[in-house]
Amino acid sequence: MAFTPGKTYSRKEIIASIGGSTVSYLPKKDGKIICGCFDTRKKYNPEAPDTVTIGRLDRPEPEMVAAQKEPIPVFLRSSPGEWKYVSRWECTGLDTGKETLRKENAKNPSRLHGVKGVLHFKRVSD
Repeated sequence: MAFTPGKTYSRKEIIASIGGSTVSYLPKKDGKIICGCFDTRKKYNPEAPDTVTIGRLDRPEPEMVAAQKEPIPVFLRSSPGEWKYVSRWECTGLDTGKETLRKENAKNPSRLHGVKGVLHFKRVSD
């Protein structure tokens, strides 16, 4: 399925098309991250898809996407159950530096367990 920029999809539609999990923000399949589904509400990722904050580093997905050079389709939560396709993005790195975390946690004080890392992305296509 080719996704249309600006069009909204359900997680079931996204996963039916490309595979992976309907609940992970970085679904994976065959050892690769296959898309990004980022919640842009203020307490989570208001700067997504350029910057995506991570609340847990005990899962492999953030490191997987940071090491992966293949761009992924990115979807942003537009409302409950609806995810707007943006375009394809490549992760340019995972930042867990103390200064970065201090700044992100200051911007997101209501985040339950705080920000543990930041993924940076760049747009590669529509």
